[in-house]
Amino acid sequence: MSWDSTTGCQKFWSSPELPEDRVLYSGAAIIPGSFDHQGSPLVIFPRAQHSKLISDLKHDDIVELLRYFLHHLGESQTRNGLLSIVTDLRCARLDVVSVIINSLLQVQHQFGRIVNTFYAVQPQTKRIRKCILKSLGLSHNKLVSEPPFKCVLLNEVFELYNYIDRSQLTSDLGGYLIYQHEAWVHFRKNFYLKSIGNIFHTINFVLTKRVHMTTDTQIYFITVSLELSIVSDLAHCLFNNSTR
Repeated sequence: MSWDSTTGCQKFWSSPELPEDRVLYSGAAIIPGSFDHQGSPLVIFPRAQHSKLISDLKHDDIVELLRYFLHHLGESQTRNGLLSIVTDLRCARLDVVSVIINSLLQVQHQFGRIVNTFYAVQPQTKRIRKCILKSLGLSHNKLVSEPPFKCVLLNEVFELYNYIDRSQLTSDLGGYLIYQHEAWVHFRKNFYLKSIGNIFHTINFVLTKRVHMTTDTQIYFITVSLELSIVSDLAHCLFNNSTR
C-alpha cells in the first residue's frame, strides 16, 4: 500500500484489468484449466495461432495476457501457483519463438519465479534450436548459474505424454481435452461485468444510506475492488466515511 497525499487516502496496488478484446479473443495463449503431472496449471501457445503473435499482437500484449492468467490462477486458488508452458514449435519461425521466450522471461523478471516448466516440441530448423538454447541459457558456450525455469525440449509431440496426460491436452497436441476459447472469454467477461455491478451497487447503497460497514464487509470490498482494479482510493475513503 502507499499513501496519496492529495486525497489523504491510502492507495492499494490493484490487479490487472481485463485485457482488450483483440488480445483475449486472439487465442494466442490459452489457459484451459488443465495440469501437468507435477500439478502445475498449463498455459498453451497453440500452434495454429502462432502467426498472431507477430501479425495481431505486440510483445506487451503477450506479457499482459500472461499476467492476467496469473491473476486468474490467484482467483481459483490452484494447488500449484507456478505455470507450466506448452507449445509446439516444429514449424515456428524465429520471430515467433523469440516472442514466446522473451515474454516468459519478462514476466518472470517482473514477478519472480512463476514458470515451473517450459515444454516445447523443438523447431525442425537447427539454427532456431540453437537460438532457443542460447535464450534460455542452455547452450554449452554460455555460462549461466541456472536456467530461468525447467526446460523440457522434445523432438515429437507424443513425448509430451510422459509429462502431461493426454486428457489434459487440447486436440492440436494429440489430447482430448475439450476447450472452447470463445466460451472461456465470454465467461470471464460476464464474471467481470457482474462483479463490477455488485461493487457499484454497494458503493451506491453506502453513499445514499450512509450505513456503517462492518470490518468483514470492508475486507470483502477491498478484496473485490483489487480483483477488478476499481479505483481503490475511492473505496478506502468510502470506508472512512462509513465509520464516522
